[in-house]
Amino acid sequence: MPSSQQTKQLFADSMKQLMMKKPLEEISVGDIALQSGMSRNSFYYHFQDKYDLVTWIFRTESAAYLAQAPNRDNWQEILRGLCRYFRENRAFYCNAMSYNGQNSLREYLFDTFSGVVQQHLLDGNPCALEPQDAAFAGEFFAATIVGLLERWCARGMREDAARYEDCLTRILSGEMLNTYLRSVSPESDQ
Repeated sequence: MPSSQQTKQLFADSMKQLMMKKPLEEISVGDIALQSGMSRNSFYYHFQDKYDLVTWIFRTESAAYLAQAPNRDNWQEILRGLCRYFRENRAFYCNAMSYNGQNSLREYLFDTFSGVVQQHLLDGNPCALEPQDAAFAGEFFAATIVGLLERWCARGMREDAARYEDCLTRILSGEMLNTYLRSVSPESDQ
């Protein structure tokens, strides 16, 4: 009998195979169980629903990127790794990002990125923000990242990953905003 992790991975592999053929909304737990050769009861022993499985796949496979505490020196590296990971698993993530209901991957990503940014802004930062400001900033950056990932997926991730990663990094670092603010400052009108 396989271990719990092996069983979860079997369901994950089955879900990924199914998502290469049809949209997430059209896949049932019965389909996943049939594809994996396991029972529906076994599925429900490990996961609440198919969306919980999608989240488990992301959480498990992206752990190497998300486990890193972001700092000034590694934001670009974390984002580059995540973008590559998404692109390597394009069929799965484009399909998963198209679902926008309860327990969606979007919702999970938003909560994850918001928490990571908020924690970064509160911990060990000499210019630490008030908690409510850090929470707002975390949500702002999470909405930006998830929105951009969603649009990238909707376009089939056709844009060059390196260019996309570079733009995302420059937005999150404030570089693009600073350039914009300098271009619209009153001094630039004279």
